[in-house]
Amino acid sequence: MDDNRRRIATTIRVLGIKKTDLAQMADIKPCQISDYLRSRPLSEEKTQRLENSVENIARVWTTLGIRTDLSDLEGFTKLLAHVNRCETEQLVNETARFALQASKGLEAICSVSEQKDI
Repeated sequence: MDDNRRRIATTIRVLGIKKTDLAQMADIKPCQISDYLRSRPLSEEKTQRLENSVENIARVWTTLGIRTDLSDLEGFTKLLAHVNRCETEQLVNETARFALQASKGLEAICSVSEQKDI
C-alpha cells in the first residue's frame, strides 16, 4: 500500500467515516471503497474522487470540531465552502499582518541608515 492510500485509510478509520456515506459523496460503490482499502485496482478517476472526498470530510470535521451529517450532500458542500472561505480569509489576514510587519521593519532599517548618514 502506498503512503497516500495508507494516509487515506488511516483517516477513514480514525474519523470513523462510514463507507456508505463516503461512497455517496465520492459517487462510487461501497465495495469499491473496500477494494481501495485492500490496495485493489480502482480507476484513477474513482481513486481521485474517493481521496478528495476523504480530505474534504477531514477538513470540515477537524476545522469545525464536529462530525457533520454526510448524507446531506448539499449541506456538506455548503459547510465545505464556508470552511474554505474561512481558511482563505485567515491566510489573507496573516499575509496582511506579515506585510505590515515587514514594512515597519524596513522603515526602521531606513531610519537607522539615515541617522548614520547624518
